[in-house]
Amino acid sequence: MFLREHPHIAIFCLTAVVASCVAIIAWARRETAPATRPFTGLMMAIAAYATAAAANAATFSLWPSVVWATLEYIASNSVIALYLIFTLQFSGYQRWRQPKRRLLLWLLPVFNMLLVITNHWHHLVWTQWHVPTEAGQLVTASHGIGYFWIAACFYIYVVTGSSLVARVAINASNLYRKQAIVIIASACPPIVAGSLYVLEIVPLGFNILPLSFLFTGLIYFASLFRWRLFDLLPIARDVLIEHISDGVIVLDSQNRVIDLNLAAQRYINLGYHFNGIKHRIKHEIKATVSPLPTGMPTVSAVGEHLNQVLSHWPEIIHCCHAEGAPPVAIIERIHIPCYLEVRVSDLYHSNAQRPGRLVVIRDITEQQQAQRKLQRSNAELQAQLREIQLLRDQLKEQAIRDRLTGLFNRRYFEEAMPAELAKSARSGSPLTMVLLDIDHFKRVNDCYGHPAGDYALGVFAKTVRSHIRKSDIACRYGGEEFVIVFPNLPLNEAYKRADHIRQAFKSTLIEFEEFRFSATVSIGVGAFSGGSQSQADLLRAVDQALYQAKAKGRDRVEIASVKSLSL
Repeated sequence: MFLREHPHIAIFCLTAVVASCVAIIAWARRETAPATRPFTGLMMAIAAYATAAAANAATFSLWPSVVWATLEYIASNSVIALYLIFTLQFSGYQRWRQPKRRLLLWLLPVFNMLLVITNHWHHLVWTQWHVPTEAGQLVTASHGIGYFWIAACFYIYVVTGSSLVARVAINASNLYRKQAIVIIASACPPIVAGSLYVLEIVPLGFNILPLSFLFTGLIYFASLFRWRLFDLLPIARDVLIEHISDGVIVLDSQNRVIDLNLAAQRYINLGYHFNGIKHRIKHEIKATVSPLPTGMPTVSAVGEHLNQVLSHWPEIIHCCHAEGAPPVAIIERIHIPCYLEVRVSDLYHSNAQRPGRLVVIRDITEQQQAQRKLQRSNAELQAQLREIQLLRDQLKEQAIRDRLTGLFNRRYFEEAMPAELAKSARSGSPLTMVLLDIDHFKRVNDCYGHPAGDYALGVFAKTVRSHIRKSDIACRYGGEEFVIVFPNLPLNEAYKRADHIRQAFKSTLIEFEEFRFSATVSIGVGAFSGGSQSQADLLRAVDQALYQAKAKGRDRVEIASVKSLSL
């Protein structure tokens, strides 16, 4: 019966229940976002305010009504303080999370609380109480200047917090914009209800502010599930820009600095630092952009022309002024290991006008140094690979070269000869072989010594090299025997070359230490006839021709007979 006659009391109680439920749900998500804690306090303060309002509405005597009204004011001033703290954290103003700064936000609400509690001394809030003469009527009061001061504080706090959130709504993404709109919408019912109450538009001095908080609680309750209010909180873009390591400078159409972040200020100051020390650098200095060197002055930049602000970074100025310059440039300071990547992009309005440009500066010193180090390592590795390849080539060459004469050795002859025979058989081109043996070589060793004999072998090898082509294969077959393979050379031409070698060597005076002597050579020549003739057959035929040259008195050239070649 009582609630049926006073339904607003039930509504106030419902407001307290809804606010308490929202507070409990938000508290369960307190680890996901810092703003959850002040929001929980905000909803608990709203629940306390609605509870005190319900109790006051159910009271029809003076002093209980004064007590509940006082508690209402204490709870409502807690509401505005916690609302402003909540909106500051939601908007990304992290510095207001510090306890000392939070206390500043509580100064006016606490002052208002004390003003209400001590009203019986100064009567600034309530000048007079009106006790009803008839049963069931509410106790009312006349308000003084203190009441309007408290109302003004209410609007200052709520409007300020809502404005901060509105800024987030303008700059944030779609999801965060919806969250911000929810917070602003939740503040509208109390603002409207408070205005109606202050202007005495509501009948009989009935306070509808607790009723408005019911809509606030319901809006928050829906947003906790619909738009994940405390699962995903926005980070203010200005906070994000201030905390990134890249320097960001915004220029207007006249190349004046209209905004920059902390990292850009550091780059500007670093330019002054580099300019001051570049003349006294005698060894490499490890320079970093942050932190700045101790005692470095801060250079004022906003409103100044780009040329003045970046006077110690002419490279960046060039990137900003040069027409057709690449969008990305790398700047290197020689005297100090510092590398900057500069990106310059145009800013456009929706009407395609270009009001200014955006300059982004990134410190890539570590990447460049790592790249240079990698390049040096690659160069050293390439040099090592070339050296290894050279050693391999040398080893391969040593494996197929005779160390004493520099000609190919017998191993190479055995490996190369099958390919030459196959090529000749396939193309039908002539292939001739010449076998050479120095006459009485044992006598040279006995008379002049083995070193003189070795020297004579070298002289003969030199003579051979001077009478053959690059495509010919000259090998030391063993001891004082040599073999020459002439690809694409007819037998008669091979005979002439062999005879030229014989004559040249015979006419060469070998001078070794105190010895002077000469030697002759016997030569056998044969041609590959194709067919079933093998390497061994050709070598045997040429060897027989060499023996014939020896038998006929040495120092001569003999051609292998057709019979021996066909064997």
